[in-house]
Amino acid sequence: MEDSIVSPTASEEDVALLAVSKLGFSGFKSVAQKQLISQVLEGKDSVAGVLPTGSGKTLAIFVALTEQEENATIVIYPLHSVYDDAVKRLKELSKDKPAYRNQWRCWESNVPLRELIRETRLILVNAEMALDKSFINQTRSCNVYIKRIVFDEAPLF
Repeated sequence: MEDSIVSPTASEEDVALLAVSKLGFSGFKSVAQKQLISQVLEGKDSVAGVLPTGSGKTLAIFVALTEQEENATIVIYPLHSVYDDAVKRLKELSKDKPAYRNQWRCWESNVPLRELIRETRLILVNAEMALDKSFINQTRSCNVYIKRIVFDEAPLF
């Protein structure tokens, strides 16, 4: 299957490697992870990363922290355990890389989404919050400020 993956060009690979190195990583776990990160950084409208657990999909989401654009990425986590793990990993990253400390937040219903979008690049939302009418309405009214919405670890039942 790995042979069917189109390899990114050298310049795309350099941009992707620079982004992951800014986050403290020295390289990629696989060709598929490199391709996924390259596509995210290219700003593709639709990107699907169907990779096994532990293959680096979450890093492809975290590269949003390195982007210079003001628009935010919203990440919806259907599973509490994955949401909690992402929060833990971002807290650890923030300790090692203080520049990213204020670039991500967890959405809470008492905080206007528009305010978070102006202040951060990455907004984490658990499944229950994502179904909240307030979140849905605020997302609609802020759609020009949202770069992408990502579902991380969407379980298949």
